[in-house]
Amino acid sequence: MSRTSAYLLLELARRSGRDQPGTLRFEGSGVPGPRPVVTGSGDPDVTIVVHDSRAWSATLRGGSTGLAESYIAGWWDTVGSIWSALC
Repeated sequence: MSRTSAYLLLELARRSGRDQPGTLRFEGSGVPGPRPVVTGSGDPDVTIVVHDSRAWSATLRGGSTGLAESYIAGWWDTVGSIWSALC
């Protein structure tokens, strides 16, 4: 389920990145594929490093609560401001 969840959430990020200012970059061992996934362009520039693929399923199942719980569990982190990533 993690792989499917990852593709679904990354596609949602790509689509929402078209209408929002800023760059959102996903990288790390929990990101499917050999390269980082980049959405949008410009500032703010935030990188989300996914350390554990369980973060995708937790976010999809739990919404913002799942996102927060997976962050607390250390399954993902940011390079740059966490608030820029979430707002």
